[in-house]
Amino acid sequence: MGREIRRVIPNWEHPRETAETARDPRAIGKFIPLYDYDYETHLAEWIDENSQWQRGEHPSQKGSGCKYYQDYAGDPTDPDMCRPKWSENEASWYQVYETVSEGTPVTPAFGTQQELIEYLVANGDFWDQKRRREGNCSMPCQPWSRDAAENFVKELPWMPSMIITNGKILSGSELAAFQGVLGSGIMTQQTEQAAQRRVATALIIGYQPSIELLTQEINEVAKRHIPDFHFLNDAVSTFWKCNKSPIGMCVFKLSERGLKTDCRYCHQPSERK
Repeated sequence: MGREIRRVIPNWEHPRETAETARDPRAIGKFIPLYDYDYETHLAEWIDENSQWQRGEHPSQKGSGCKYYQDYAGDPTDPDMCRPKWSENEASWYQVYETVSEGTPVTPAFGTQQELIEYLVANGDFWDQKRRREGNCSMPCQPWSRDAAENFVKELPWMPSMIITNGKILSGSELAAFQGVLGSGIMTQQTEQAAQRRVATALIIGYQPSIELLTQEINEVAKRHIPDFHFLNDAVSTFWKCNKSPIGMCVFKLSERGLKTDCRYCHQPSERK
């Protein structure tokens, strides 16, 4: 659950529900949630991974407890939930999407990063604008600071909708503006990785007061930094920090009985004195 930058084709208009497609008349005119991949490419990848599973060669197969790839990954995505197919060269514009659903836009599409930054500084995203119109700013809903907009658009591929830390709700844009977490200026690959690790660590610690409600979001954070992470096989610690982990926290492998074993990075046990 959060915000991400998607690359889209010039003048992209995200599809909306019509009288013919909407299951509920109240949905007419609303954006149709779409994943950021096309069906043809997704299906080919699903078939390839299913073949690996059948041969016993899939990297996530061991210890998964699943006989079939379908049990592990589910069915291929419905074609109606995938965006149209376009190449990386064609997708030259920038647009912010929410990821609470499969994905709907929360800003217009812009041809440059700077145009998107200026829009966020002047307006915030669509949800910020809606909350201001309705006078419902229980969450921060002001236009974004320039630091927040620039850090998000230029540095961060994703940020959460909000976190709860020390009893205070922080919006994703406030977190993006936190220079102590993100760092600033030109970063080397090593310092960029360190900054991203500090971001992930800050997110997970912030989730701790509402850990049961936010477990899914924590798993999404981990998946973005650890490609082979899967919630059936791995569990993110909300207590033990790990300097070797891509997210700055221990990630424990789960046994067949669902018990946490040692951290896959520092190899320390989940229970320590």
